[in-house]
Amino acid sequence: MILLGIKILYGGLQKSKNIDYKVEHPVFTKDENGLAQISYIDQFPEPKNMEQGLFLQRLSDALEGSKNKIETKLPVGSCVIANNYFWLHGRKPFKENKNLSRELLRIRGAFFN
Repeated sequence: MILLGIKILYGGLQKSKNIDYKVEHPVFTKDENGLAQISYIDQFPEPKNMEQGLFLQRLSDALEGSKNKIETKLPVGSCVIANNYFWLHGRKPFKENKNLSRELLRIRGAFFN
């Protein structure tokens, strides 16, 4: 069963997100063909109650434990460009290396009408 309509409030966003306000959006929606879509952020959720918190934990555990995920090692100097509305993605924490630089660029807005 797809749980359409569950909206999660996200607050206390990291400074790297360049957003200083809270955001609320649904976890599941439907695309123009009526197929289910997921938009999930596991950082800084503010569940409304215990039931919502447990749902988010189960969702996170299911995604992390999925046998359908693909893990990729990126060589030094690689660049990744990902559309957050198309790819459900994540990463493991970086191991700091003072000899390397890392830059996160964010582009927000609409590119098509």
